[in-house]
Amino acid sequence: MSSVLAVLVKNINIVMGTKLDVEHFDDIRPYNDEECLPVVNRLLQNNQLFFRIAKMAFPRLSRISPSWAALLSRWLILNRIRQVKDIASFQIRVTGWFFFRMLDKTTDGIKHQWLDKPAKDKGHLFLSNHRDIAVDPAVVSHSLFLLDEPLPLVGIGDNLLSNTYASDVMKLNQCFIVRRTFTSSKDMLAAMRKLSQFISYSIERTNNVWLAHREGRAKDSRDRTSPAVIKMLKLNSHKDKSWAQALNPLNIRTVSISYQYDPCVIYKAHSLLAGKKSKTMGGDSADLAELVQGVVGNKGMVNVVIGKENIWNEEASLEEITSALDHQIISNYKLYNSHFYGLEKLVQLGLEEEGTLRLALDVFKPATTECKVLENSLTEKLGKDIYTTCLRIYANPILEKLALIENSELQNKSI
Repeated sequence: MSSVLAVLVKNINIVMGTKLDVEHFDDIRPYNDEECLPVVNRLLQNNQLFFRIAKMAFPRLSRISPSWAALLSRWLILNRIRQVKDIASFQIRVTGWFFFRMLDKTTDGIKHQWLDKPAKDKGHLFLSNHRDIAVDPAVVSHSLFLLDEPLPLVGIGDNLLSNTYASDVMKLNQCFIVRRTFTSSKDMLAAMRKLSQFISYSIERTNNVWLAHREGRAKDSRDRTSPAVIKMLKLNSHKDKSWAQALNPLNIRTVSISYQYDPCVIYKAHSLLAGKKSKTMGGDSADLAELVQGVVGNKGMVNVVIGKENIWNEEASLEEITSALDHQIISNYKLYNSHFYGLEKLVQLGLEEEGTLRLALDVFKPATTECKVLENSLTEKLGKDIYTTCLRIYANPILEKLALIENSELQNKSI
């Protein structure tokens, strides 16, 4: 076994060291070793899965001949799956091979930055900004892998589990379910409390956990921590405990992920324009379609910054906590030329003030505002509304950083 695979085995074995199949969590937990082979055998009988894999692994062949691409995908998976005996070997032979290969093919490099190294003897809750369904947790897993740290359990919305094969693949990959559909407020509270218990249970057993800091992706690129997520994390604690007493044991670290290019930007623009009334791209299947596009699409450079462990004081309020988390995530977010290109185009269209652009250029000093990739892929041929919405998605991180600086200056003046 290669040294890289040996490290991956070690990481996954640490994650799997404590069984998570306690009865209380059966409806949301990942699969365990005993369930692995029956689920794998079930997946091998699902032809739809191989057509989906083909779109990610062989996009060109899949467009020319979907059947041949699916057959090739099936052969490759069968070849790799022969040595699968448990969850660890599945992640090594199938998922690790596939995702790390796709990251290598679809990025121009990933830069990982830890503001301090994680402690080896405890688990952490990685509270992350959220731009891509599958790639966000994949790049955090990659960061942990490079440090020889346990790979994280990953929280995913139940909207991604609309068919059996998607659910099986994700639960084999140490994903746990975050429910988003409820029939009553009582049902919602019970589900949120169970989720809170599962996260605490996992971290107490030195498992790492990845969770988005808000429900769903920030399609407009405005990273704001949802108070509801923080409230959920507290549900495992007694109601009389402070926020600090509830959150400090989770060893929370923020994660700021930035992509030079967003492969799903047009999907997001359609969704933002459609609003909450409908999903333009077609319901739950839209989420899976975007998942595929996010995996196979060009992302350019990728930057991941993982912050220091947060330790709250006893007086910390919910508002102070969410504000601090937002400050960390936005501060650590890296700006690329694509962001400045988007803002510059909005100024040229009269949709942003020229003074805002001048301030951004003066504060952040980008090497260039030119971006040939976006110039070729984002044009007014998309339609004015889609075009300008895409530009705003790219420009918003700059506006968020400027607003953060302005707020900090105002606070300093008031002291």
